Amino acid sequence: MAEYALRPSSPQGEILNMTSRFSPASVWLILSLLISFFLIQPVAFSQDTDEETIDPSTGDDTGGPAAPEEAPAAPANDPAAVQGRPMAFPLSPAWKKPQPTGKNLLINGSFDDPEDAIKGWRYKFDLEGELQFYGDNHKFVDVVKDYKGRKNVLRMWGDITKITDRGEGVKVDGEFIPYVQGQRYRLSMWVSTTGPDCRILIEGYHWKPGIKPHNSPRWGEVRKVYKGKIMRLGSKDGAFSGAPKSWKQGFVDFPTDKASDLSSKHMSAIKFMVIHIIAISGQGGEIFFDDVVLERTK
Repeated sequence: MAEYALRPSSPQGEILNMTSRFSPASVWLILSLLISFFLIQPVAFSQDTDEETIDPSTGDDTGGPAAPEEAPAAPANDPAAVQGRPMAFPLSPAWKKPQPTGKNLLINGSFDDPEDAIKGWRYKFDLEGELQFYGDNHKFVDVVKDYKGRKNVLRMWGDITKITDRGEGVKVDGEFIPYVQGQRYRLSMWVSTTGPDCRILIEGYHWKPGIKPHNSPRWGEVRKVYKGKIMRLGSKDGAFSGAPKSWKQGFVDFPTDKASDLSSKHMSAIKFMVIHIIAISGQGGEIFFDDVVLERTK
């Protein structure tokens, strides 16, 4: 017989002291159950470590770099997360028109809409699962008239606790853009920072189970199924873009040229693209974004 004992470890005194005896058959049964549990877990990795695939059936991350800023998603069939929630912005015109090459698919990538400078961008996060981490996100996002020679610039800011220590950062998400299978897209924008770093990428979304597809998707009706490559500004790898002090334009293509079979499988589930920009890591301060362009290249 094998003998296992848990010994006292608390400085306040004894917590637990008991001896259990297991037969060899019991030990083998426990080991078999543990092995079976781990074998059935869906784990898959993209060949491109800068991409992250997410199980379309569950919404779970299955590979790629960790995303510490993301709050838990709302339950798939939570009525409060689907009904009674107005869209954060009007539906992209790209739903109703063909996607020509070389034309910006965003309605307000320059942040110069005369009625609402942040039109087309989601910066208020009030769905279930978002409030704990991003309930005050909107307090750290605005548009300034001028910064280092560029007009109408998106600004995000926070101290080191907001940006780094707690790790949630400050973020905005773009409008829903239809993803056409077989087409390729390029995202570009100008970035400058006084301290914070950022992560910029295109994310793929799909309808949640139980939601009938329609032409006016709402946050809460969709789930993330894919994360594209991170835009590189001053870094060659890692989880952040490497925001520069002076204005610099960055580019990233979606999807990538070299996709694994698993990545291709997950990409086939994408119905919409969303531009994801988050100020995170680095130091406290301000970070600025301008002239965001998403265009079809193929």
